[in-house]
Amino acid sequence: MADRVSRSVEHQTIVGDSEITAAEAREGRRAVALVLVGAVAVLWVVCWFAPWVRLEAELAISAGRSPASAACTAVLLGLGLLSSAVAAFGIHVFRFGRSVAAAKRFPPPAPTVVRETRVLTGAAAETLGRVQACLGATLIVLAAILLALVAYGLVELSA
Repeated sequence: MADRVSRSVEHQTIVGDSEITAAEAREGRRAVALVLVGAVAVLWVVCWFAPWVRLEAELAISAGRSPASAACTAVLLGLGLLSSAVAAFGIHVFRFGRSVAAAKRFPPPAPTVVRETRVLTGAAAETLGRVQACLGATLIVLAAILLALVAYGLVELSA
């Protein structure tokens, strides 16, 4: 039991050889609130698009076109919104990974955590940061490809 010495220093506890960053309840509530706001925003967008799709389908039928073109346009616009959200998340992951690699510490000194997290330092943290930065860059590239495909699809539908 003597080897499991525990001491607390500003939201960090050292247990044996491991350092643990303590969770903050405020951050957990903030994360739940963010998820709820995101869900309401997605619902609002879907409710906003539904009448527009129906109107576009009716206009397509009256013009002698297939109503599927209106549905395809709506799906492509939804994918465009999704790709922008994926790109924003990719930028966040990339920047966070760079900060972890630069500090050689995970989690970096500034951010608070939602749950207790074991602190990684040195080469392990630097490698983790580089992997996170690579994953963020991959998300950004995939979002750009999806956005290009959406633009191509919208051009093809309008032709």
